[in-house]
Amino acid sequence: MNEKEQLIQNLNSAMPIAQQMQKIEDEIGSIEVQIEKQKKFWGGMKVVAIIAAIILVFAIIAIITGEKFKAGDLLGLLITGFIIFIYAMHLKKLKGEQQRIDALNNQYKGLQQNPNLAWLHDKYRTSSCIHKIAEYVNSGRADSMKEALNLLEEDIHRQEMEDAAAFGAFYGAQSGR
Repeated sequence: MNEKEQLIQNLNSAMPIAQQMQKIEDEIGSIEVQIEKQKKFWGGMKVVAIIAAIILVFAIIAIITGEKFKAGDLLGLLITGFIIFIYAMHLKKLKGEQQRIDALNNQYKGLQQNPNLAWLHDKYRTSSCIHKIAEYVNSGRADSMKEALNLLEEDIHRQEMEDAAAFGAFYGAQSGR
């Protein structure tokens, strides 16, 4: 079996793993988008929850000192307690989502250690790298692992330069340069 045939065989055994990795990456991305949306909404609610907690402290002090309550005061306390409760539930949900991300990252790391990827350096054990290498081989751009990795490194470098140029253009536009 020549080098290209071996590479194709290795890629064929790696593709199901790369697909599982991609699903994990997509799920993590989806959870992170949800977290960001929630942070935007709950950022303002954090202030409301802090104010509600302060009101609740003053209400407890009023109870301890024996001040009389009106119906409106009680309603205010109930609303305050509800706001704090909702915010606490939000924090609990965020913690659960972060734990889910941690579990997915551990699952991803386990896939990276799969014996079917032993032929590939750790640096390249990502779904995007495996798919790119397969693309280079299948399109005829690479006939060996060395050629495929060189193409991959060139693409990575090109993308980094494009990202840096885009950032520079954005920063320049923002600063009036």
